[in-house]
Amino acid sequence: MTQHWTQKYVGLPWTRRNNCAWLVRTVLSEEFGKTIQVPGALTRRKLSGDEILDLFSTLGEPVDRPGESDGALMRIRGDLVTAEYHIGICAIWQNSTWILHSVQNIGCLFQPLPHLSRLQLDVVNFYRWN
Repeated sequence: MTQHWTQKYVGLPWTRRNNCAWLVRTVLSEEFGKTIQVPGALTRRKLSGDEILDLFSTLGEPVDRPGESDGALMRIRGDLVTAEYHIGICAIWQNSTWILHSVQNIGCLFQPLPHLSRLQLDVVNFYRWN
């Protein structure tokens, strides 16, 4: 059985440099030949929720049903005023949507969409990259 393309990233350590933005940018380049700039890759300061949403609207179009390589913008649960955002990349495996993402203190994970809640993550939207 052929290994899923995501497996070569699973287990990579999270670092300040190799964060969720780095993972998405790297995967899009290496696996799909796409070059984009993503939040965190543009600046070292934290972006506000409005800045993140504005930036994502320039990077892609929102989609209701994610497909292979689409972006997943997630919000980390907590105070809405200080909410932090997180990004991952969608993959279709076993006829369902899974998210490849890199989490601080954990590293790179490949999780089925419903399991994101275990890490206190809520999907804000899915994006098809421009």
